[in-house]
Amino acid sequence: METAYIFEGQSRTNTGTGAARALRNVGQVPSVLYGEGQEPVHFAVAHKEVLREYLKGGFFGKIVTLNIEGKKILSVPRDVQLHPVTDQVLHVDFQQVSEEGKVRVRVPVRFTNTDRCIGIRRGGAFNVVRRSIEMICPVAEVPEAIYIDTKDMNIGDSVHIDQVTIPEGAKLTIARNFTIVAVAGRVSRTAKEEEANA
Repeated sequence: METAYIFEGQSRTNTGTGAARALRNVGQVPSVLYGEGQEPVHFAVAHKEVLREYLKGGFFGKIVTLNIEGKKILSVPRDVQLHPVTDQVLHVDFQQVSEEGKVRVRVPVRFTNTDRCIGIRRGGAFNVVRRSIEMICPVAEVPEAIYIDTKDMNIGDSVHIDQVTIPEGAKLTIARNFTIVAVAGRVSRTAKEEEANA
């Protein structure tokens, strides 16, 4: 299966604080791969590669390939530790997955036609409640994102999860009908004048 991206990894045997600092000093990020019924695999990946993909968003909702010294492993990022001041990536945890199995992921939400949204043009503002939706789905069917068209949303309108199509075979981790986005605010004077002159 095609994955979102490939991280080239180098195995490491030293796992202490000093070893981690030494890796960071040469542009590497200490990382760990966990898998059910197997020992953790310690390795390092290039900091610039991790940071680039992390900043794109949706990092925890993507299936990635780890190429650890020639051995390719399907995985999903589980945790990223950042430096509190510099935002340098300090450590990454990955979970190994199987192409035939299922995985819990946080799929990013993307909003389309925001520039044409009725409510925004009338002076309202987006109130984004959830920027990602957690679900359990087949590894081979993890979606890139959940897309919501906002063009017809007016002030006071909202979109709940039951109005969104999720991938076949996927199951939401939250049972209630939660809100994803709403348009809040009052109609602007300009919008009222445009309606009056229409």
